[in-house]
Amino acid sequence: MTYITRNANMLLLFLIVLVAASFVGATIFFQVRFTKVNADYDAKLAELQNLTEQAENYKAVLQKAQLELELKESREETFTEKYTTAKTTAEQLQKTTAELEADVAELSVQIAEKTKQISDLTLQVAELKSDVEDKEEEIEDLDDKVDCLESTSDASEGDC
Repeated sequence: MTYITRNANMLLLFLIVLVAASFVGATIFFQVRFTKVNADYDAKLAELQNLTEQAENYKAVLQKAQLELELKESREETFTEKYTTAKTTAEQLQKTTAELEADVAELSVQIAEKTKQISDLTLQVAELKSDVEDKEEEIEDLDDKVDCLESTSDASEGDC
């Protein structure tokens, strides 16, 4: 029995060593696995942080682009309003210009008519002045004749 007890002790010792070696091996295996999983986790966490930063950068760029787009749309609306106002004003000015040109043409015709009337009236005034001068000469002649007739006697009236 000592043989069996010795064998049993050896077997138990072998089993204890085997179990201890298994525990050590399992611990080392799981430690290596845990270290690898932890490293993978740290790498994925770093990658996630990197992706988060990139997403935030893209978000900032997108917000900036949206602001620029809104500003551009606002400017476009303002320019459209200004263009419409300018176009309306230009059309009104063209209409006013056409009306003023028509008025100028009409006034030019009126000026030509008035100028003709002035020249006609000037000619009439000149003719009337000439007639007045002729009549004044006749009056002077008649006054001279009256003076002569008054100063002379009835017999010499034929000389006057």
